[in-house]
Amino acid sequence: MQNHRTKNRIIKDKSFSIFSQILTLLVILIFIVLVLFIFIRSIDGWKEYGSTIFSDSFNLSATPSTSQASIWLPLSITILVTFGSLLIATPLGIKSAIFLKFRLNKRYVKPLLIIVNLLSAIPSVVFGLFATSSLGEFLTLLLNTSLTFSVLNAIIMLSFMVLPTIVLLVYNALDAVPKELYLNPFALGSTKNQSIYKIVLKESRKAIIVAVIIAMGRSIGETMALNFILVSQNFNAVFSSGQNIFVTSLKTLGAVISFNYFGENATMATRSLLNAFGILLLVFVIILNLFVFFIQNKNMKSKYQFLRKIETKVIKILSYIPEHLIMFFEYVFFKNSEKLTLKNDTNSSKFIHQRFNRKKLFLINKWTKITTEFIAFSFVILFIGWILIFILVRGGQAISLPTQTITSFDLDSTGRAIVNTIVIVVIGILIAFPFTLFAAIYLVEYTKSPRFRNIVMFFVDALGSTPSILFAIFGVTFFLQTLGLAAGGPNSNSLLAGILTIVIVIIPTFIRTIEQSLSSVPDDVRINAYALGVSKVSTIFKIVLPLALQGIITAIILAISRIMSETAPLFLTAGLTSSNRFNFLLPGQSLTTRIFAQLFNPASNAQDIMYEASFMAILLILVFVLISQLIIPLSFQHKDKIKKLFQKRKVSHAQATI
Repeated sequence: MQNHRTKNRIIKDKSFSIFSQILTLLVILIFIVLVLFIFIRSIDGWKEYGSTIFSDSFNLSATPSTSQASIWLPLSITILVTFGSLLIATPLGIKSAIFLKFRLNKRYVKPLLIIVNLLSAIPSVVFGLFATSSLGEFLTLLLNTSLTFSVLNAIIMLSFMVLPTIVLLVYNALDAVPKELYLNPFALGSTKNQSIYKIVLKESRKAIIVAVIIAMGRSIGETMALNFILVSQNFNAVFSSGQNIFVTSLKTLGAVISFNYFGENATMATRSLLNAFGILLLVFVIILNLFVFFIQNKNMKSKYQFLRKIETKVIKILSYIPEHLIMFFEYVFFKNSEKLTLKNDTNSSKFIHQRFNRKKLFLINKWTKITTEFIAFSFVILFIGWILIFILVRGGQAISLPTQTITSFDLDSTGRAIVNTIVIVVIGILIAFPFTLFAAIYLVEYTKSPRFRNIVMFFVDALGSTPSILFAIFGVTFFLQTLGLAAGGPNSNSLLAGILTIVIVIIPTFIRTIEQSLSSVPDDVRINAYALGVSKVSTIFKIVLPLALQGIITAIILAISRIMSETAPLFLTAGLTSSNRFNFLLPGQSLTTRIFAQLFNPASNAQDIMYEASFMAILLILVFVLISQLIIPLSFQHKDKIKKLFQKRKVSHAQATI
């Protein structure tokens, strides 16, 4: 009997391992198929435009024979906007996460995390609307120059778009660090700041890099919000004149692709060229991910010394200004009587002794860190308050008008768009969550090869950094034109194609965040369970997953946020309008595509529709966040009580029927 149970347990573990491995390999297959489809569609572009793709002049309006389709100029704007936004968002995000974890009373952390989650789920088109209507005006008044349609406005907007992703992931990483690692330094005489910055942050370094990678993917992939702000393609004139790039409105490469792909003058040759741009942008993303992968890999750094040198240079560049500000501050206010030089270090012991005995210096250092953390988090909260007040006030005015369409469910109404959005979110999560959960479980619990795991995570990161417009192009070419998942034919749209495209979009975010939360569960938990005779599958589902619940909930929130914020994959696949009846094979307008569609709507109430749709998007996001952050965790905490309540009702119902 015992042998039979053991045999069944082994078969169960092996079957689950094989099934999870197949789902994991599907991630690589999805990326390869996506690249192949776009590459095949780009062949004509390579033939027509040839070497002009790498020229130093940009002009898409001419015929292929005379066109200069330079990729370098829009790509340089992409690099500037992406890294500019990360330079703002990364320190703000890390400092905010530290403030939430170590400085605040725990009773305030939960509601504040809900507020941060709200920011993460605000649709990109709402950010674009806010940036052109409010943020741009503020920057114009502040700097006394027109910045509404500028690269600087785009960088600041994008930094706040990716900020909540960094805050949430870094907070989860800090929360997963064993408490002993944080408390043990106190016994050795270390301060709280030293424990946080020297021990806890160092332990969370890998998770912080993951957070930055995901944020970078969101930044590179953003197109629709940037199309609100960046309206110019006059690269030649700007670069030749030496004009300040930050005050211009030059488009990023993703914005160029999305703007021209279905433009009025778009030809098949132009679209093929834009597919070629997409492939080259993917190559750029892959190179970035390879660089991050090599920098993280200790074996690679020991084998190739130039990688360690590059890492050191990057750290020096990033820390140059903060370090020199501290050195200057110390030199002015706490000048040491002993001087050290490279040639003379005889007084080093006296120098160190004097420095360590300066209590004021340590006190100021402590309060400087606390103050910067408070200021960083205040920026986050103020920005969230600003954008929410802007949308709620303007949206509230719009829904109070007699022309509002929230209560209508006609084909051109916000009420219909709300229904479509809920359907896309719910079905998208139901399809993607089990798929990505099993893939993450295999990577953490089953794979024995670090090389295989690294290869899979590389493809996940590359897929996550893919611009959203490329997902949209793939959705059109594969789900609509190849598989024909639309009742109106290959040139039509369908809700099903939109859902399947959005599933591919959220897979990388899901896998990365779930994998990180599973990895944070201590190995001692698993070892103790195995020692007690618990099977691997039972250990995963009954012990590991409940311990990783908070991280998994965060993964769901980030996935919902990504769905709610996406426009490009939906407007090309699901369409900008709804059909006269609900059907998965017919077009279905979401809230984000409804907002975007108003840019082309000549009606007088177009702006009111934008604000009412934005208002309902915020309310819908709030509902999803409250369900995921409050209702689901509470139901898990009180599952025994809920189970007993249902059993009592079942018994009373049975007695009543008797």
